[in-house]
Amino acid sequence: MSQQIETLEHGIITKIACGDMNVRVYSTKDAIEDQVIILDRQGKGIIIELPCFHDSIAELTKYLADNKLEIVGKLVSYHAEGSSFLPDVKNYLTESAVAYNTDGEGAHLVQNFSGVFGAAFDSGIINAGEKLNGGKMNIAGIDIEIIPQRDTSRV
Repeated sequence: MSQQIETLEHGIITKIACGDMNVRVYSTKDAIEDQVIILDRQGKGIIIELPCFHDSIAELTKYLADNKLEIVGKLVSYHAEGSSFLPDVKNYLTESAVAYNTDGEGAHLVQNFSGVFGAAFDSGIINAGEKLNGGKMNIAGIDIEIIPQRDTSRV
């Protein structure tokens, strides 16, 4: 395995090559210091979690385009805010993730973050997409396993 680090204005990309697949972690430099995970193989990939600040959304979108990565799915779990990020890409959610982010603790966090961070924060919540029940599946040529949890899910 090899690792590369690329420092961007609003975040840092750590790319780890794992055979024919890459794991990229976009660590934001915003107030939440969040991570977005990108799994990619042969130019196609999936996103696990979303960036939620507009600067990070714009920067990561540009990074994906510059690196010719076609994202074919977004796995939305604890961080459903950031609906302006790749809006035309298919969303995947468990039933518990929808509940957590619509009426549960996640919805309350987004409401609070919106008040604190204002217009810099994308408070749009993703709560629609293909329902995941758990188990093994393949997206973008990448095998994953969804393990439902009480609040959301684990990949």
